[in-house]
Amino acid sequence: MANTSGAARQPSMPLRRLGSDGPELPVISLSLGSYFGPGGTFEHQRETLCRAFELGLTHFDVADHYGPPDGAAEQTLGRVLAHDLAPHRDELIISTKSGHPLDDGPQSTSLVDALDKSLRRLGLDYVDIFYHYDLADPTHRPPINVTDQLDEITRSGRARFVGLWNYDADWLPWVARHLRERGIPLVGAQSSYSMFDRRAEHNGLLSTLSGTDLGCVASDPLAEGLLIHPYRGGLPATGIKTVTDYWIDFHRRMNETTMGRIDQLWGVARERGQDLAQMALSWVLRDSWMTSAIVPAQLPRTLEGYVAAVDRLDFTEDELEVIEDATDLFTGDDDS
Repeated sequence: MANTSGAARQPSMPLRRLGSDGPELPVISLSLGSYFGPGGTFEHQRETLCRAFELGLTHFDVADHYGPPDGAAEQTLGRVLAHDLAPHRDELIISTKSGHPLDDGPQSTSLVDALDKSLRRLGLDYVDIFYHYDLADPTHRPPINVTDQLDEITRSGRARFVGLWNYDADWLPWVARHLRERGIPLVGAQSSYSMFDRRAEHNGLLSTLSGTDLGCVASDPLAEGLLIHPYRGGLPATGIKTVTDYWIDFHRRMNETTMGRIDQLWGVARERGQDLAQMALSWVLRDSWMTSAIVPAQLPRTLEGYVAAVDRLDFTEDELEVIEDATDLFTGDDDS
């Protein structure tokens, strides 16, 4: 059993508040989107989750479709919560999501039912943040029944706060205003954001979140593994559940340009005393408007490397200029 006593823990992980009224999150959080299904060894999964807690990564992010199969990651987390972390529930931030298509069929039309299933798998009475995943045409407004269900979810105590996931910047302000008028505690949104995926900057999402007092959590800050190891062609495979059209196009453009750009980034990282993954996390967290970066990890030692990123969140102008030059082909201007 992992040691979660105070003596073993390292409580120095910086915290940032999600939005103006949300919970404080560690600047690095753990995603269970990969490695936490039945394909992994439970003892290794347990060791990784407990080590994350010891390192101050007290925010665990999961979803009802994480596995595979669907729900498997929630079950794994539920077992570890019961066996090891139950005494520390008040110190943890547990978030889950619903609305994404499931592998075994269409998503339930009832968010309340979907969350109830998640809570049973997690062995919890409530989650701290419930994210609604939007699949609607961004030109359309959310159906009223979604608002009603989010209202029931928070009023019943099933979730303390609500977040948005995959929402379009053009209509997010309307959604935020609508939910808040109903008294729903909306606190933030998750968005894919990394040095290689800066669509959230260019489509206005980040400025929109700031203008509505919502926090931002960066999902995929390591670009589906491209910023973990030296990139030498080919799409990442290990632990990646899906490879989106964006990353397929990214790979095509990588093959059309020079690999020297990646080497430039490695050069900057080495001069900073970091590896590329650490610098990528530091870059995402360089400004305080980014609440947290959610990282995957298969092994405890991987987490230990990521945690070191928080010691170097400052960048010189020269470093930022080199990073900008090295990534300007991949900022997402041409992507939807």
